[in-house]
This record gives sequence, structure tokens and C-alpha cells, in this order.
Amino acid sequence: MDAFFRDLQFKLKKKSKHQPGENSCVLWTGNVSYSGYGLQSVKWPVEGRKLEKAHRVALMVERGLTRSQFRDVEGEVSHLCHNKLCVNTAHLVIEQHCINQERIHCFLLGRCTEAHSPLCLM
Repeated sequence: MDAFFRDLQFKLKKKSKHQPGENSCVLWTGNVSYSGYGLQSVKWPVEGRKLEKAHRVALMVERGLTRSQFRDVEGEVSHLCHNKLCVNTAHLVIEQHCINQERIHCFLLGRCTEAHSPLCLM
């Protein structure tokens, strides 16, 4: 399984670009969904080939979780940076839907309301 995640990490890095600056976004340069999220085709050992959101794949690789294991994680993946194409795992958290919605409110306001932790990266 280690080789599987190493190969997947290589594919992610190949289709992403680091932005200049400390703690900046790593932007997905591969396929993008109609809703603006990066897409990566993954051939899972058990489930077979599936189209996944790139930021979710980045977290799965970092945590060593397969698709079925990640499905058991409660919550949704939220971008602290509000950038749908960001695959920098330092900018991603798993949190409840209501907190993710608060982050969307912050994005629309153009500032973090500080109603949640960790704070938005703006």
C-alpha cells in the first residue's frame, strides 16, 4: 500500500504548482469540475478507478487512507484558504458541515468572522 500512496502523491505533485510565498496555496493544474474543484482519476486497489476531488485525494495520501476508510471520516473537507483548487494539506481541515458553511460566509464577507477554529487564511 505504501507504493500506491507514493505513486498517487507523485501524480498529485505533477499536476500542482506551488505559489510564491510562505504558507501559500499549492494550486491544482489538472482537470477541474464545473463547480471549480480539481479532479484526479484514481485507480483504487479495491474500488477500481474513480474520479475524486484533488484536495480530498491530497488528504487521503497524507493520512494514508483509502477511499473506503476516508468515507468513514465524519465531516467534510474545508479549505481554510477558500481556494477550491488548493491541494496544500496545511490549508485543509475536516470539519462539520455547519463550520464549512461559516467559512463560505467569511469568503463572501472578504474577512474571517473568527467564529470557528482554525481561523480562515485570508
